[in-house]
Amino acid sequence: MTSAGAVAPPWLPLQSPIPGAVTAFCLPYAGGGASIYRTWTTGTGAGWRVCPVQLPGREGRLREAPHRRMADLVADLLAGLGPHLAEPYILFGHSMGAAIAFEWALHQQRHDPSRMPAHLVLSARRPPHVPPSGPLLHRLADEAFRDQLQGLRGTPEAVLSNRELMVLLMPLLRADFELIESYHRAAAAELDVPCTVLGGLDDEFNMQTLQDWALHLRRPPQVQLFPGGHFFLHEQRQAVLTLLGDAARCASLRMGAFT
Repeated sequence: MTSAGAVAPPWLPLQSPIPGAVTAFCLPYAGGGASIYRTWTTGTGAGWRVCPVQLPGREGRLREAPHRRMADLVADLLAGLGPHLAEPYILFGHSMGAAIAFEWALHQQRHDPSRMPAHLVLSARRPPHVPPSGPLLHRLADEAFRDQLQGLRGTPEAVLSNRELMVLLMPLLRADFELIESYHRAAAAELDVPCTVLGGLDDEFNMQTLQDWALHLRRPPQVQLFPGGHFFLHEQRQAVLTLLGDAARCASLRMGAFT
């Protein structure tokens, strides 16, 4: 689904922004592609739409090399989506996607503040000054890496048990985990944008960890917990969409998108 003047795939394979509507760009977790948000594209109301972002190395971009460093990915991403950043938009990212969304917003604040997001929704991700706990997954041997993925419960068991499929997906998964496990920001970033931080009640990140995003923001974030573990966004799809719709409405006040 595209519109005149839209950025064609590969960055936006499912839905492109339209003039006069607030765009919610949605960024995936490690190993995920735009299709994890496919059902979200039909769950919006008038005046805003969800546009899932397709990163290199997955689904329709499987032949492209995935990024392993955050700065390179953000530069590539903004070069690809630049034409759509003149009108109000919000960002949603889950896990790895939350870190990408944060760096996207920070890059715009430093280099093109007129094209910053109107709202940032960071889901299931610790703030960038907190180091990862446990072993670095991208350095593990294949079997140990697969076992760790199984414990995260984000990759279907049918995929994990399919050796041929895992051989195909392993380079992407390792690259994504290297990208996020090498990402660190010790100093406070002081990002000046309204922010909502989401978490799962049964996830490893507790309320205090999520509230510590405030160390990188100029205004305190709103923190909201949902039933579920790290991948609560699937079970809580409608609740998260409602939250995104509220953020889009706030962004639309200056353009009269909602009636």
